[in-house]
Amino acid sequence: MLEKTTFALRGHILHTPTPRAIVCMPESYLVCEEGKTAGVFTELPERFKGIPVEDCGCFGEALKLTPWQTFFKNLALLPMAFVVWWRYRPDKIFAFNALEIVLTVTFFFLSMYLGYYCYRHLPLIDFLPYKVGVNIWEGMHAPAVEPGETETVLVYRNLETGKLHEFSLEDTAWQDAGKWEWVDTRTTDEMPAIRPLMSEFSLRDAEGDATEEIVTAPGRVYMLCVTSFDRLPRGCAKRFAKVVRRAAEEGARVVCLTPQPLYGVTYHDFGSGDVRCYNIDASTMKTMLRANNGMVVLEDGVIRAKKNCRDIRP
Repeated sequence: MLEKTTFALRGHILHTPTPRAIVCMPESYLVCEEGKTAGVFTELPERFKGIPVEDCGCFGEALKLTPWQTFFKNLALLPMAFVVWWRYRPDKIFAFNALEIVLTVTFFFLSMYLGYYCYRHLPLIDFLPYKVGVNIWEGMHAPAVEPGETETVLVYRNLETGKLHEFSLEDTAWQDAGKWEWVDTRTTDEMPAIRPLMSEFSLRDAEGDATEEIVTAPGRVYMLCVTSFDRLPRGCAKRFAKVVRRAAEEGARVVCLTPQPLYGVTYHDFGSGDVRCYNIDASTMKTMLRANNGMVVLEDGVIRAKKNCRDIRP
């Protein structure tokens, strides 16, 4: 089994296959295996299927920009920055009037409070795949983006003849620094095949895979997410116990999801009855819940609510 130190970063990857060449691979994967770089790939190799994949970028999942989009964004912002600099260049440094001080302090504390609120509860806007209204089973089986004709071409000059020659990444002849001099790198803009992030969702225990059984169950399913039973706050356990009692009254199903290792078929008592526990990948659980401990409510397989443990009010 791959350890949690194995993951992939997806984005526009710059790497140096030789000391004299920089290769840009758009929408590719940088794989880290047990703390070491395993390689850069246009699509994940079969042995890495199912590892956590994170998007890289200034805005993460909220806004994905290509290098050219980022370039034009910066071009649009530079004139605005120049206007501010030109307006305030004769002023003394830190020469603020009372209104400017009030606005600066106000926006500073508002931004700090927003981060604090999202940390203590849940993000106000969920940009990740497991947002409210999503059917997990359908998302797991969404079609992957079809691969295009992605190709990286390295252009080198022969130091003896002066002629240019093109190599693919698989052709290692250009690694002879005494014979070849790097000139250029070209990469096509087609998107490689990308599997949906939700395809990594999996629930298992000693009896095997229970994913389909749980996420396609009719009616309401309460999924209680626990990072560690030993570190579960007492108040959180009490709220979970109330949820278990409420589910029993409704005739709904309750399961416990945890990345903590389970040995055999495991049940956990939060204080009002045993709840069947299943293993889930730690990164997948936090991507779905956006908190260490909390609850995800399914209605006929569709996510209807997500709650940080602090916000559960059965």
